[in-house]
Amino acid sequence: MENVISQAKELISKLKSWKDGNFTDADWALYFECALLIQKMDSHDIIHLFENERVVFTHKDNNDVLQSRLFILLRIIFDLPVHADISLRRSFKGWENWPDEDEEKRVNLSWPVNWKNGQPYIEDSYQGSMGKPYALIDEFNYFKSLFKYRKI
Repeated sequence: MENVISQAKELISKLKSWKDGNFTDADWALYFECALLIQKMDSHDIIHLFENERVVFTHKDNNDVLQSRLFILLRIIFDLPVHADISLRRSFKGWENWPDEDEEKRVNLSWPVNWKNGQPYIEDSYQGSMGKPYALIDEFNYFKSLFKYRKI
């Protein structure tokens, strides 16, 4: 399984960060490839992979780049509702432009990723973050407890 973890780490390192702006079809294809590989791993190995990534991004100067890759990746891995009751939203990272709920008290749990005709797009540009590092494993476990993997 170490080989699959190494493959996933390599793919993660190639993912475009939210900070880098407009995503091309090739960028999204890489996200889908990485998400599919991770979906096939068992939970223990996913946690091991994400723990290694967390250690990396907590010790790098430009850690928002890696954190944003992983934040977007989870929104590809899981089939998250884009019109969910606000009670389901949890904050695992202090992104500067986290959107408010709409007039119906609903939010896009997949934010900043949205979907049109089955294709992802970034609906809000990156504007920075504040506070503690991204709680990647906590968000993964939260999503896993409530939502299914996206069919890729």
